[in-house]
Amino acid sequence: MGKSGSFFFFSKDQRFVIKTMRRDEKNILINMLDDMIEHLGNYKKSLLVRIYGIYTLKTKMFGSVDLILMENTFQKRDFRNPF
Repeated sequence: MGKSGSFFFFSKDQRFVIKTMRRDEKNILINMLDDMIEHLGNYKKSLLVRIYGIYTLKTKMFGSVDLILMENTFQKRDFRNPF
């Protein structure tokens, strides 16, 4: 569990992270998406995480759970030479 109370899950190959998020976090992120897409298009080597999807799972047991699917930056980046 992270500091925010979110849970993190990793894909089997460690390339992706799935993170639970609060509804307000999801709404803020959705409002930022246009700017993020523009930034990532202009700066191909940006250190911003690549987001592959934002989802809401509806379950009988837990109700609605908001999730974000993103790259695992610790697997991909060489922080000694990011550019």
